Amino acid sequence: MWVKKSAEELQKRRLLGSFALGTIIFLGCVFTNGGGIGYVRTGTYFKHQLTDMVDSVPIALLISTITGLISYWFVFREYTSPKGDALICPKCEKTKFDDGTLDCPCGGHFEDIKMMKWVTPSEPSQK
Repeated sequence: MWVKKSAEELQKRRLLGSFALGTIIFLGCVFTNGGGIGYVRTGTYFKHQLTDMVDSVPIALLISTITGLISYWFVFREYTSPKGDALICPKCEKTKFDDGTLDCPCGGHFEDIKMMKWVTPSEPSQK
């Protein structure tokens, strides 16, 4: 059945996403010469000298930290069903794209599917 993700799960996703993006930017800054501009300047996309890589660590750390913080605040923030996203009714499990109507014909309420997770129902209790 579909249940809402906990606040801890959403926070973990947000932190991991921001950290991953920051790490990718860091590695790109350390190992590359800056894309097209670096290629024109040096004739190669990648740094070949260890000293060049070590020298670029402080600026790469600064850029990746700023990128990680910006992505944490803006890219991976929690939101409430933007237009065009998939929605699901936790009550009847009917899905649809966001059309502005959040009430389900079954009496439930459509939720953003990114804020939900699937859990296997436990054994029904024997009475």
